[in-house]
Amino acid sequence: MKRLIAVLLSLALLGWLISDGRWQSLGEALARLTPGVILIAAAGFALSYLLRALRVYDEFRHDARGRFGACIRIVLMHNAMVNVVPFRGGEAAFPLLLRRTFGTPLPRAIASLFWFRLQDALVVGMVAVLVWPGLPLALRIAGVVGLIGFAWGLPRWARSTHNWADRGALAGKLAKLRDAFGESTRHARFGWVWTVANWSVKLAAQAWLLAALLATG
Repeated sequence: MKRLIAVLLSLALLGWLISDGRWQSLGEALARLTPGVILIAAAGFALSYLLRALRVYDEFRHDARGRFGACIRIVLMHNAMVNVVPFRGGEAAFPLLLRRTFGTPLPRAIASLFWFRLQDALVVGMVAVLVWPGLPLALRIAGVVGLIGFAWGLPRWARSTHNWADRGALAGKLAKLRDAFGESTRHARFGWVWTVANWSVKLAAQAWLLAALLATG
């Protein structure tokens, strides 16, 4: 029954999206693209999802125990929820999916999600600093150095010894969050590699598709 309700809700949502005039306009624009352009863009987006799944697998490899396909499913379902649920409420699906699929504790999953999103923000921020038009070279260098320093220093700060737990109830809760975040930065062997590769492929595919759409207009 739950699966039937989920399918019906998904079909209703799909119908609602298709009925929107903006989606119809987008469909008309896509129809003007050549099969080669669509194939290259689709391959780029598919590779982006694969790289995201590799990042999840690398982070939770001890929980996944070889189930890479499950990581792909988690990434796809999480991305779908983020796109559908308002105000990025779909982010909550990630830790819940990890707990249901691999039995990962929620604090561990939430801390890893925070670290994933922070890595994404730092990589995108660095790209923005590098390509921002009219930005003086000195500010570009300072921005890149600052972001790299932050990305290097924050995990080490989180993993360092502290006595927050002895400072009261609120500080004790913050200590648990800090420890969970610090622990999450230890697990991924190639987290930065997957993050940089994912955003490189994703932005390249988006730029390719946007350039093709503008050319047809």
